[in-house]
Amino acid sequence: MSTNLATGEITDIDLDAITAERAQLVALIDELTQRKNAIDDVYREHLVFGTHTLAGLRVSVQHNRRLDNAAIMQAYPVTACPELYKPTIDTTAVKKYIAPVDLDAFYLDGTPKVVVS
Repeated sequence: MSTNLATGEITDIDLDAITAERAQLVALIDELTQRKNAIDDVYREHLVFGTHTLAGLRVSVQHNRRLDNAAIMQAYPVTACPELYKPTIDTTAVKKYIAPVDLDAFYLDGTPKVVVS
């Protein structure tokens, strides 16, 4: 039994057991991810671009193109082509300029982050 620290409710959850299980799952996920990546490398080496049917499944090898922003910025600097750029807020400057007590009103709370180490 344990007490839910957020609500004070007593539950039948064994927090030690689920923490140990979580650690095992993280290790297994890492191992499986490494294996999946190794298989993907084999596909990249042995298949041409396109879709292939293997073991009753479709395996697609696709181009993965993305723009090189640094190269574009060098070729088309903001001073010569301002229409290609947009202003964005500098949150580092905001944190320096606005007092923490005033800035607190602008934070959004997301789902609580869980870190187990």
